[in-house]
Amino acid sequence: MRRRLALMAAVALAALASSEAGAQWAATRIVPQANHKCDEAIDSGSMRKTIEIADQKDSAPHANGAAGNWYVTRTSKWIPYCMYHDAIGLYSLDTYALMPQIIDEEIQICEALAGGGSRPVAPFAGPCPPPR
Repeated sequence: MRRRLALMAAVALAALASSEAGAQWAATRIVPQANHKCDEAIDSGSMRKTIEIADQKDSAPHANGAAGNWYVTRTSKWIPYCMYHDAIGLYSLDTYALMPQIIDEEIQICEALAGGGSRPVAPFAGPCPPPR
């Protein structure tokens, strides 16, 4: 019984951790479309195109524009997949990935205030100006 409870707790924590990571990655405004070319499915199976985020990094904060506006450059790595299933719906080892797409975007973390200074832009909750 204890083993079963420990396993259920581990699964719940893993789900929570993955949803937090997904929430962070959901902040990406640029999401490429899954319009890559895949081979046709064989033997009356099916094929699905997907593109999934594999990595994401933010640069050091940098000022840009009016005094008080701070940004980071977010670099996201997206991997397109061609996912195959056989005729009864089982995952096929024919699935493969294509060349990753690297996308850079500017994310504002602090915005200038009319009277001087700046304030954080959600979801950033750090100090403005940010430490370098």
